[in-house]
Amino acid sequence: MVTGSSRNLRKYEIVKEGLLAGITSGRFGAGERLPTVHALAEQYNVSVAPVVQAITSLCKDGLVTRITGQQGVFVAGRGEAADRKVKAVAIVYEGAKYQPDGGASKLFAQIIVENIAEAARRRGADVRIFAHRPVAIGKEDQELLEIISQFQVVVFPDASYHHWTKYLEAQGSRVLFVGTNNAYPGVNRLWIDLSGGVDAAVDHLAQLGHRRIAYMDSFEHYVGLPNDKMAGYCRAMSRHKLPAMLLPLEDGHQIGAYRAIARIAPTWIDSRDMPTAILAGNDNQAAGAVLALQEVGLRVPSDISVMGMDDRPDAAQMSPPLTTIAIDHPAITDLALNWIIQSMEQDTIPTLDKAVPMRLVVRQSTAAVKQGERH
Repeated sequence: MVTGSSRNLRKYEIVKEGLLAGITSGRFGAGERLPTVHALAEQYNVSVAPVVQAITSLCKDGLVTRITGQQGVFVAGRGEAADRKVKAVAIVYEGAKYQPDGGASKLFAQIIVENIAEAARRRGADVRIFAHRPVAIGKEDQELLEIISQFQVVVFPDASYHHWTKYLEAQGSRVLFVGTNNAYPGVNRLWIDLSGGVDAAVDHLAQLGHRRIAYMDSFEHYVGLPNDKMAGYCRAMSRHKLPAMLLPLEDGHQIGAYRAIARIAPTWIDSRDMPTAILAGNDNQAAGAVLALQEVGLRVPSDISVMGMDDRPDAAQMSPPLTTIAIDHPAITDLALNWIIQSMEQDTIPTLDKAVPMRLVVRQSTAAVKQGERH
């Protein structure tokens, strides 16, 4: 049985959810006056009581305010909401432990998180880290969102959380995205120039005389719009007037690369179609490719060069040590830390939209092409 009080509660929730949606979407901007109580009651087809209850709840949440001397209710300015925040930094990321293979990109998200947290703590900031498993919007996401919305600064190393930005900013939190997959405009972001990194990798191989440079990555990166790495590879090959050679994998993991190369490499032996170099989308794939090539009798780098991307912590210990493109972690940490400290100390939100270049690391898995193979 639905009681009168239950019906009124539901009406209040409908009004509050509607107003909250208007605030988080930007329809009601910071400092803007809300419609009158009577106008809202007419809009939602309810009495005045649930409207007043919804506005009172939003006032307690710090999202709207009644200004003395002015009639009406106004959306709180970001500065007012920020004053009520926990003076701390929340860092939320999809933990590598939630990935079946540890996840190449997730490993670096974790490194980025740990570096930023350590640097911020050295500067006296209170930092809380939340290792999260993203799911479809539901109870778990909503609970975490409510928790981190209490923090003055929120950092995400993954663009998967982009849809939380407006809600957090409407409540006065200051949001920064830091990582490999943050190409969305319109937010404060610090992203890695993956396209430029692949471009530098192709340049390195071309300077060694390679003309048949194959690019190997997960099949999902070959369908739809190309990702930044694919775009960098195609651009660099075109600039060197070289034909693109694509090796799509069923998955982007080390075992996927191993299986693909083990299947195709025997057909390359004594073939003019064999690439003289393989550029892998990440170091995991490069490791799988090297192992498969060695097992079919092809030497790395004497017969074929192999190059990775990311510079995993164990890349220098591979056999042979892996030539790769490194993420500039110190630069990322410094830039993120400066933004965090400014955000905690200033009334205005600093803006940041910067790509961090990657760095070529030459080791023993790449070498000059043998004479007679530059065709």
